[in-house]
Amino acid sequence: MAHKRQQIRDRVVAVLAAAGTAAGTNVESGSVYDLAVLPAIRVMTPRDQRIEEASSNDTDAQSLLLEVKLCGALTAGLDDLLDDIAADVHVALMADATLDGLTLDLELVESELELVKDSKTPHGRLTMRWGALYSVSRMNPEV
Repeated sequence: MAHKRQQIRDRVVAVLAAAGTAAGTNVESGSVYDLAVLPAIRVMTPRDQRIEEASSNDTDAQSLLLEVKLCGALTAGLDDLLDDIAADVHVALMADATLDGLTLDLELVESELELVKDSKTPHGRLTMRWGALYSVSRMNPEV
């Protein structure tokens, strides 16, 4: 079994791949994406922090930063495309806010749009940053 953080990423990927966004099933975990296949969604968990006051001797409460990166080709209507995908992502994640029991809470913290023009393939990226709370056993980080 995988670390709970990986289980959370995998669940988000599964939820979003089934959500019927403009990215279709082009949803993966990790920061690398193929610019030849856009639009795309990438799911990352770049930061995880223990919440001291909510932890116990057996269990750590964790605050997880979950990034959902929406990528699209730099064309007319890119903002609208990324906003449409973001709306679908928001609805899909809120419909399963505990991610099948893996998290205690999930909420959108912020979104940031970037235009990447100095790349071989100019593209836009909307990063949705979500805060997730979860608990993990100190003796077994898989549960």
